[in-house]
Amino acid sequence: MEHTGWRLEGDFLRFLPEVYEAAQQKKLDGLPLLTCVEDARNIATGVGAVLTIIQNNEIDRHQDDALSDFIVDQMMGLCRTALSLLNDKIEHTADYLCDQTRKQRKEKVEE
Repeated sequence: MEHTGWRLEGDFLRFLPEVYEAAQQKKLDGLPLLTCVEDARNIATGVGAVLTIIQNNEIDRHQDDALSDFIVDQMMGLCRTALSLLNDKIEHTADYLCDQTRKQRKEKVEE
């Protein structure tokens, strides 16, 4: 089943317009994008779980078994690091796909 309702517009798109065009024309290997999306999904789930723990800790802060401020700070640092690594993965994937698209365009011009 093909989904035709995707909208890729705006000034905040990370990839070159040619990458989106190649993907729409099915001339682009989608595996790097799928891998990146799976990584994003896993990281988002993990960060969401950590933030839920922190939120629940704030609710139960008056109890003796509440997390210390140090542990909460460490958990927040883990979330920041995970999101930073995800950003690095997205940047790497974008650079790779942009390079591949440029290479394909150059080969096409040389033919």
